[in-house]
Amino acid sequence: MIKKREAEKRGVFKTNHSLTELSFSFGSYFDPLWMGFRDLRVLNEYTLYPKSFFDDSRFKNIEVITFVIDGVLEFKDSLNHHYTLSSEEAQVLSPGNNYEYSLYNSSDKNEVRFIQFWLAPRGFLAKNKVEKLVLPKKTNTISPLSLCEKNKNELSEYALVSYGEMLKKQKINIDPTKSYWLQILEGEGTCSNLNFGTGDGFLVEMEKSISLESSKGCKCILVEFQNS
Repeated sequence: MIKKREAEKRGVFKTNHSLTELSFSFGSYFDPLWMGFRDLRVLNEYTLYPKSFFDDSRFKNIEVITFVIDGVLEFKDSLNHHYTLSSEEAQVLSPGNNYEYSLYNSSDKNEVRFIQFWLAPRGFLAKNKVEKLVLPKKTNTISPLSLCEKNKNELSEYALVSYGEMLKKQKINIDPTKSYWLQILEGEGTCSNLNFGTGDGFLVEMEKSISLESSKGCKCILVEFQNS
């Protein structure tokens, strides 16, 4: 089964500083058909306007994985981490107690677009975790993301997160006993004969493979969830 979550049907929340597009019910936005999927509780795409900031430190005991789609995102936290994230990088963050962080767009004229996956832990997160990594540059393949190349530590403790850039038709073999979420960061094409565009997502269950095809190329994230 493959079910499409169309980008244009997502919830929308606007302020003077940002635009948020919500794939699942979150805050004041409620859609009974999209209440999250497996351990994925929140999937939000943000556009941060020039000289604006985004403060999400009020949320605790959640694992947040951030991918920048366009622009440069500045990160600061209460542990004295201060750096930027580009579209070639990702970040995993597990905010615990007594921890604060903010995201900034320091540009005078350019917007920053980024997407966040919020995964619910299967227990209490006792320690703060803040890690940054460079995305693989391989094309026509889906590569699992890891924090340590030598030890192959997975990016997330609760799901296998993979990144891919597709320039031609590609068949991705998956486990039919597991559940997956495929998110299109950029590009147009087809996913197992279903059309997709930037921002579309796909819920995948009981499938042996996913077929991706994009004539002009696409960037995507594939999340494989642990069995209950």
